Amino acid sequence: MSTADLPALDRAVLSLLRPADRLRAGLLRRSGAIGRRLIADRQLRVNTLALLGITTSLVLTAGAPLWLLVVGPLALGVPHLLADVRYLVVRPGLHRSRAWWLLAAAPLALMFVESAP
Repeated sequence: MSTADLPALDRAVLSLLRPADRLRAGLLRRSGAIGRRLIADRQLRVNTLALLGITTSLVLTAGAPLWLLVVGPLALGVPHLLADVRYLVVRPGLHRSRAWWLLAAAPLALMFVESAP
């Protein structure tokens, strides 16, 4: 499948991610034997990424806890919400479905009732 066959949104996302993909490919080429071993050995790759994640979390929690409280929701929450919106918009007809609105109305109504003074 060529990129011309993809929807416009997918083509836009691919064009935005192309520089990151080139950077990733360059890093993999430069990593040599270590990079090849990490790619080939799943257990080593998973353990290495877990160790990096745990170490990074420990260092950032000890060194900059307030920054984590500010940046964490922005870095993790906003893309998650955008992905949810994309799923609801891209998936044909979901936002036009009466059942979806009925499911969404109850939590929205409860939120407004609970937040009223």
